[in-house]
Amino acid sequence: MKVKNAAFSSFQFLIILLCLSLLVTAAGIILRSYRLFVQKQITTNERRQTVENCITDILQVLSSDNSPESDTQQDLFWKLNETELDGCEVSISSLSSKIDLNFTPANLLIGTGLQDFFISPGAPVQMESKKESSGLFFRYADVSEFLTEEAFNKYFTTYGWANFNVSDDIAIKILLTELINSGSATSFINRRTDFLKTNQLMQSVTEYKLFCGINYENIADYITLSPTMNVNFMDKEILSAILNYSEFNIPNASEKASLIVTAASSNGLNDDSLVNVLGVPKTNKIYYYLGTVTWFWEIKVLYENVGCTLIVGKYPDTDSLTYESKRFLLEKRWE
Repeated sequence: MKVKNAAFSSFQFLIILLCLSLLVTAAGIILRSYRLFVQKQITTNERRQTVENCITDILQVLSSDNSPESDTQQDLFWKLNETELDGCEVSISSLSSKIDLNFTPANLLIGTGLQDFFISPGAPVQMESKKESSGLFFRYADVSEFLTEEAFNKYFTTYGWANFNVSDDIAIKILLTELINSGSATSFINRRTDFLKTNQLMQSVTEYKLFCGINYENIADYITLSPTMNVNFMDKEILSAILNYSEFNIPNASEKASLIVTAASSNGLNDDSLVNVLGVPKTNKIYYYLGTVTWFWEIKVLYENVGCTLIVGKYPDTDSLTYESKRFLLEKRWE
């Protein structure tokens, strides 16, 4: 019996040794994993800091723009696009050179070649219905049933300011409901409709102030009299489609689209040179769609698999803003 007990005790001892050995091995694995995790975290933080330093330099270049009245491909800021800065890969996109899906009216989308970019002919009208029931669009997922992701990334955006003279009623009402209240939003839309029928266009800031009344300061930063798009970075297909819209009545529209794209890449255009190329009076509605200022930039910075995307906005010209306060960081997303 004692022999059996001794054998059993030896077996227990072996089991305990095995368990201890497994625990030591497991502890070693956990320790190594933790060290790897810590090292990875340190590396990631270092890479993020490199990206942050690069972002600071990029924003400094943007803020030092000496021609804020026009954004062109000749600006130092744009020269950073598709380059390497501080060891980081930099990519820049003028979102104001794409079609804003929130404020562009459906009749412009349907009445031009822009309709061809959608999945189906009826998509622009369906999109309007969804906007009315669900609110403004913010991401591709909000409009994925109407557009392929490739078309969305190339031609469209959800970042933009509204324009009093030409933007979509539904979107403006949604926006004003958030800015002031539903009742005032409805009143604004009704009075706007009557005004545009009677006066054709709102052109005077003084008149706009009177129209908005006590709500002017709340409204003017979001619903502007300034053009919504920048021709200096526009895709030729988009530009040609817009210029060919029958309501604008622009002669030789496709040829003028080519001239604008060429001028944009060589010297850049300001508002006056755009008027000279288009050859139609400033009272034409086209000038409330097309201008030479970018209101929203998308900036992407990548360093060794650590990336960050920024959306930098610029407020329209209002009395309450200084040059320094016009730009703001709207979004910052780490990837």
